Amino acid sequence: MTVGADVTVVHPTTWGRRRTAALIRSVGAADGVPRAVAIARSHSDATVTRCAVVETTLLPDTGGHWSVHIVRRRAGEWTIETGLVDLPADVGQAWHDLIESADVVLIDGADETQVDAAFRLLPSPAGGTVRVDRDLVVQFGGVRRPARSTIDAALRPPPEPMPRRRRRLAVVAAAALVAMGSGWAATRGQPARAQTVRVEQVGAATVDVPGDWRRTGLPDNRPVDGAGERAVFADPDDGRRIIVVVTALRAGSTRASVAVSMRNRLAQRGDDVIREFTADASFAGKQVIAYRETPASGPPIAWYIHVDRNTQVSIGCQSGTGDDPIDDPCADAVRSLL
Repeated sequence: MTVGADVTVVHPTTWGRRRTAALIRSVGAADGVPRAVAIARSHSDATVTRCAVVETTLLPDTGGHWSVHIVRRRAGEWTIETGLVDLPADVGQAWHDLIESADVVLIDGADETQVDAAFRLLPSPAGGTVRVDRDLVVQFGGVRRPARSTIDAALRPPPEPMPRRRRRLAVVAAAALVAMGSGWAATRGQPARAQTVRVEQVGAATVDVPGDWRRTGLPDNRPVDGAGERAVFADPDDGRRIIVVVTALRAGSTRASVAVSMRNRLAQRGDDVIREFTADASFAGKQVIAYRETPASGPPIAWYIHVDRNTQVSIGCQSGTGDDPIDDPCADAVRSLL
């Protein structure tokens, strides 16, 4: 079988150089990337710099072994630092030490019963444990891209702005205006909040979004388990976006403990992609962690992190190409969180 010179092959993380090189030659691929790196690329947001990737399906089958690898982001690229391979019955303190040194645990496997077993057996760091979406690995694992691009790639590029008659509205919520850094506008003299909304389920959370916005980024046939679920809602006219990521946290996690973990991870990044980090902010009637992500291209994304009952719900709000602000849909989404 030949895949083509423009294709990157994702190979088992435990394979050595000779076996990997033979695979790349045999299929005529451009290069290869270890599966742990592909998983980190496709499942980590802008705050994550250190992942523990657990693979419960090794090839060739060695009798049920699992592997864990620490994958770290440096200068925008992921590299493997260290790893372990053991039978589940032999998982011990060394595994726990590796996993607890990570920002987040990503668990992968072809057999859901083995993945479920790993969830039960392994510890969870402050950033939580995420079930790997294998479709995301195929789509984005071989591509070197900014952390938020896995979300952007799920959407078509925003359309070019179309000239429309607009009437400026008076600003009532000045605090929200300062937080989001944009003006408020309406089309045809109708307030943005007058549009219909619908309730969407994302993992363990429900969120209100504008009724006509498209949902992408989460396969319809994937079970809703709350473990790292994500969805993107976009205005079909101007590309405004609401990004929702739901992550299960370990028992006893609080907004304060999550904020400390996030602040530490951001300090390790050593860049200015994340700005205006606030550990205790108030927005849309909720106490949240807030920060602004400034990607290399495109408008900034305002993030609001809500923590409750061992669940973290991260809502990112990004302006589109038109004059309509993201403020109201963003506030409605955050306000609707239970």
